[in-house]
Amino acid sequence: MATGLLAGAKPDGYTMGDTTFSPLAIGPHMAEVTYDSLKDFEYIMGYGEWMYGFLVKADSPFKTFHDIVNYARANPGKIKIAMYAQASPHGVVAGGMEKVAGIKWDVVLFKGGTEAMTALLGGHVDANSQVADIAVPQIKAGKVRLLASTSDTRWKWVPDVPTLRELGYNVAVTSYLATGTPKGVPKPILDKLRAVMEKAMSDPEFLKVMENFYFKVQYRSPEEYRKIVEDGYKEYEKFIMEIGLHRSQQKK
Repeated sequence: MATGLLAGAKPDGYTMGDTTFSPLAIGPHMAEVTYDSLKDFEYIMGYGEWMYGFLVKADSPFKTFHDIVNYARANPGKIKIAMYAQASPHGVVAGGMEKVAGIKWDVVLFKGGTEAMTALLGGHVDANSQVADIAVPQIKAGKVRLLASTSDTRWKWVPDVPTLRELGYNVAVTSYLATGTPKGVPKPILDKLRAVMEKAMSDPEFLKVMENFYFKVQYRSPEEYRKIVEDGYKEYEKFIMEIGLHRSQQKK
């Protein structure tokens, strides 16, 4: 995993990497990792947010999220959900919904989000837990429908679709985009990197790329981001234990 490689890199300021929220606050509770999320990194800044959602094909008989939940409740294990990486926000959403709604999905794992979307488009699964950058182009093309935002806010590209919490299900998942270095990079180097990258956030080209990939732009200072990771690590540990997906609870 790239996060593990970053943690083990030389702290000379020449190696930066992705310190996205999910591998730091969610993944370690669901799978073994080679790094300590709370000790092994310096943060440069947070710069955006992934958006997650629950999709069906455009011609699906399930018109609302309640429709698919009601069917899943009456037919345990019949609804196939495509997603990738059980130890991810997608796994948290699927497991959280099983817990709060009293249902059982048939989770089908793929190597990546594109493969999961392909399975949905091909009619091999009934639904797909997906990120906006893969989902929105297919929504615009009229091939899939968003039934619910599984993030804590609605998608600005599909503003009429509610969040799970708005629908009465207390499940939401958030993953922030951030960049950082291995622990131990000297402060003067970190300060220089932070100043340059914060300035770059206002560059029109950066904003255009973020919009093209359907990311929510959001600056977080290194101090703010560290608190987000530390608080999120504790919160998701508790939630993942509650829904029975903690690595300590998995069958050997």
